[in-house]
Amino acid sequence: MDNIDLSAFFNTKSEAGHFASRLSAISEKIYHTKFDLEKTLTEELGMQKKEKFLSLLKENNIPTGSPSLLKDFIAKIIDSTSKLPILTLTIPFEPKETTLQTLSQWFLLNLKKQVLFVINIDPSLIAGTVINYKGKFIDLSIRPQFNQIVTNYTTKSLQNINHPLQSILHSTQQPPTNQPNQNTS
Repeated sequence: MDNIDLSAFFNTKSEAGHFASRLSAISEKIYHTKFDLEKTLTEELGMQKKEKFLSLLKENNIPTGSPSLLKDFIAKIIDSTSKLPILTLTIPFEPKETTLQTLSQWFLLNLKKQVLFVINIDPSLIAGTVINYKGKFIDLSIRPQFNQIVTNYTTKSLQNINHPLQSILHSTQQPPTNQPNQNTS
């Protein structure tokens, strides 16, 4: 159960919360008379996710005709969803769904775990990302380098501007020399 890839259903923390609430609604209907799993999945998850969920049931050998096994499986998915680690990603643009899918797949392949993204958008990053994961923070944006370049340029420009002014000021503000008035009449 811990290794189930749920990234086909969600990638972000808010999507995971929505998915869990949809599964809770399905779970509440399981023991109703005339319960139709496929119809309920379509109503709650939509056609594409319904098919993915049915595949998930099949992969985990959960018979669709067993309300108790189905309810237990849904409860386990909801529980495991709430325990997924959260990675806060600050980026300078609104990511597309394919970008989030690619990131999710990278974590699954390289770290062998699914994470939930909390996406913050900060155009001042210019490019790159800032990552916060399990209390660790890393700034991989180009903002610090850009800020350093701007600071260096501004400082150098101000020095170039001040330098000629200082020489002009020093040459015009020389103290008068006290030369005795030599009057030879």
